[in-house]
Amino acid sequence: MRNILPFLLLFLVSCAPDAPHANPNDPLNPDAKGIIKGTVISIFGSDPIVGAVVTAFPGDRIDTTDAQGNFRFSNLKPDTYLVSAHHPNYIDKSDTVSLEGGEEKEIQFVLNGRPVIRHHAIYSVNAYSHYSRYTANFTLTFFDIDAYIADSVIAESDSEKVLLQFTSGDSVGTYEREITHGSLNALDSLIGIPFDFWLKDLVGAYSDTVSTALVRVLHDRPQVIFPDSLDTLSIGDTLQWIPPSLGNFTTFTLIKFWDSGGTIDNPDWISDTLSSTDSTFIFLDTLKSGEYEYAIEVKDEFANTARTIKEQIFIE
Repeated sequence: MRNILPFLLLFLVSCAPDAPHANPNDPLNPDAKGIIKGTVISIFGSDPIVGAVVTAFPGDRIDTTDAQGNFRFSNLKPDTYLVSAHHPNYIDKSDTVSLEGGEEKEIQFVLNGRPVIRHHAIYSVNAYSHYSRYTANFTLTFFDIDAYIADSVIAESDSEKVLLQFTSGDSVGTYEREITHGSLNALDSLIGIPFDFWLKDLVGAYSDTVSTALVRVLHDRPQVIFPDSLDTLSIGDTLQWIPPSLGNFTTFTLIKFWDSGGTIDNPDWISDTLSSTDSTFIFLDTLKSGEYEYAIEVKDEFANTARTIKEQIFIE
């Protein structure tokens, strides 16, 4: 009988139900806490991204990646979590992770650099060589922490698409393009038309699109023959000037006078409307005797302004 007792005890233990695994650290406990960990890297070069903010929801857990791009969330209840990675220089990315009791799961976020436009401009000029050349110039500068040289940059209107080419830059790249037109009319057909600037990189990241219209930059200014600086005017004297050669200056000429030491933005002024062929203006008895400065402004049909300023003239 004494020899049968150990076998009987072993039989009773083997017939007992399984332990409940109530220990929260027991990996077989369905309510055991788990871990989600991983890395955040760049899509170009697979470099670790330092300082990326990683969140896990529900629970509003937050971690920041270290020098190796690592993050870690521990002591997580079994659940389905939305894990998101954010960095100001990259495009956000999220992933869903289902975590069972006691599980440890590892994920990796591969982030694409966020293109950010810093500057954009379109303008037109007239260049002279052995023949007239009319050009429209497009410039866009943007920051992309990834290899921005691989990005395509386009200025596009309803009638024309211009692919800009990389010209210079390191962390901020500049793209430019000069489009040549054989006639002023062809160039003028683009002035005032809105163009959208946008860029797309190799993996499909878009910048915020910006829009601007082609405007003309007037390098040629009215030439004032009389009066010159330090000249003295009398009532009845005439202004003599030559309009700029670029553009069709058919709108008007504005003559502004202001007290010496004042500003052109807040002058005492008189104005008159002249035809494109008129090159004289008769000074009337509208200004008191004294020291003045003045400017001649001409506008073309696109409201672009060219200005010539003369300083320190005198009226008797």
